[in-house]
Amino acid sequence: MPSTISKTLLLTFSTLTTLTSALPHLTPRGAAIQFGFPLTGGSSELPLTPLDLSQVFLVTIGRGVQNYTCPPGSTAPVQKGASTGAIAQLFDVTAKMAQSQDFVDLVTNIAQRNPRPSLEDVSVADAGLLNGEFEKACFHFFDAEGTPVFDCGDKGIILASKLDSVPAPTEGTAGVEGAAAVPWLELAAKEGSRGITKIIRIVTTGGSAPASCEGVGADEVVQVDYSAQYWMMNNGTMGSM
Repeated sequence: MPSTISKTLLLTFSTLTTLTSALPHLTPRGAAIQFGFPLTGGSSELPLTPLDLSQVFLVTIGRGVQNYTCPPGSTAPVQKGASTGAIAQLFDVTAKMAQSQDFVDLVTNIAQRNPRPSLEDVSVADAGLLNGEFEKACFHFFDAEGTPVFDCGDKGIILASKLDSVPAPTEGTAGVEGAAAVPWLELAAKEGSRGITKIIRIVTTGGSAPASCEGVGADEVVQVDYSAQYWMMNNGTMGSM
């Protein structure tokens, strides 16, 4: 990852103990470790707290596509309509995060080398392994009303609404075809969710729309590859799965 993405919120041993109880595969590595929410290094950051960190129970890498179209008269592509704005497979890296957050960041950067997901591949059991190692945990899509959905099977499901957004770092975060990184997001659960109360999208690469509609047909869908980390939290109000 670029040097601008520094790790903060260093955990004391007591905080780490709380986190490991939420993440059974995490093993304490010392009194203070560099396991925390990354920062963009920009002028604004997502307003995340140590309490948020203690509620993380699932860390994933998402490999997906953002879909854009050029409606008649538009000069720049816009996100495609409800249900097809973006799709992604999310792979469980919770255990690996305990060993090396830097390694997980690296895998996130190269995740776009893995096959694109498809709308037909909605079953958690259908997808292959990310980088031959990490199993699929969730499927991300938009429902018919345009709500982002993250279906994590027996781990929970979240119908999300945006709480906050900050620009991603620009250094070293371009996608496989040079697209700029999509913003980092903080999302909260809406009615119909279970087991997940908040999710953040961070450490993004690629995914941003092309700068213009030049050469794009009116009915053409522009698919832009992206990858990101998605961290799932449960504050206890929705139960644990």
